[in-house]
Amino acid sequence: MHPHVMLTTLRNASRALHPQTYIKYSKQNLSLLSLLASHGFVSSVSLGSAQNPHPLAFHDAPAPARILVTNLKYRGDRSVIGKLELISKPSKRVILDKDELARLLRGRRVKGVAGACLGEVFFVKTGNDAYLEAREAVRLGLGGEVLVKVGTQ
Repeated sequence: MHPHVMLTTLRNASRALHPQTYIKYSKQNLSLLSLLASHGFVSSVSLGSAQNPHPLAFHDAPAPARILVTNLKYRGDRSVIGKLELISKPSKRVILDKDELARLLRGRRVKGVAGACLGEVFFVKTGNDAYLEAREAVRLGLGGEVLVKVGTQ
């Protein structure tokens, strides 16, 4: 499953200057939102349910009612998330090896994907449903499917 719904929700909420947004729970969404939080693009991510966004209500809620409560981050009246782009799409998957990822991070175009600029990060799905930032994947010698490009500009 691709994170296009989550990205659209985040993009729309940040453009509308909402303090928080609710995203359907999945392990993939939780992993990607955790990466966004660790890189400073969102303030926090917590578990909740559709009826009650409190974390204790998450475990009692049925699976369809489980949500991720995401607090967005702003500087003044501008969102920290400036660019949020889905790279790998269901119709065209973008899978790069470690050398291609390294070139992408140096700012070079690889397989139709524009290289990284200042303030941008790529999130990569490596084997076994593990999600890493591209620099971490290169450091570990891993390649994978480039899912998302996030930037501050």
